[in-house]
Amino acid sequence: MDETFRMSGREHQADLEREAQKRRLAAVVGTAPIAPGTALPLRERRRLLFLLRRSQNIGKEVDSKMRRLVMIAALLGAVASVAATGAPAEGVSPAQLAQAGWSCFLPPPFNPNVHCAPPGQLEGVVSGKAAAATFLAFGTDDLTSENAPFLGTERLIRGDLFHGQPCPTDPPSYQYSWLYPRFGWDYYICHTFDSPW
Repeated sequence: MDETFRMSGREHQADLEREAQKRRLAAVVGTAPIAPGTALPLRERRRLLFLLRRSQNIGKEVDSKMRRLVMIAALLGAVASVAATGAPAEGVSPAQLAQAGWSCFLPPPFNPNVHCAPPGQLEGVVSGKAAAATFLAFGTDDLTSENAPFLGTERLIRGDLFHGQPCPTDPPSYQYSWLYPRFGWDYYICHTFDSPW
């Protein structure tokens, strides 16, 4: 008989602790206490724990967001200053790209800038099999230059895939140029710099 009373005493104590916990959580959330004898569903318990943790981290979140904004602003400033100097792209030169397997070439005389294409892309454009390609342009006519100013990139798209879309980075016309009259390639090109044609 003593065991029966001891069990009911433990159960009663456990009930009191559960009710006290419910009231504490309800105070945090701002809702009325839950009736004694009802258990919180798992989903509700997770929601309450989330709200409790969130209320403890509100100041930390604001500091974290401010740090992120400052870091983004600093990175954008650094990128803008590098872009404004006209420095070579990460120190890359036509000679280094050629050593890495890129195809560097000098277009006809109307364009005196060395162009480099990643491995296989120039061949894909010449054969007409590449859907698109990207070339890097350098302000030099020396294919072996170790220190040539990086002018920008050229994005090419095959003629059957081109649908008259504008090129927002190619002044002054802001339009793609057709390469067929110059090279015999049915590709349209968009520059990220003011190209000579």
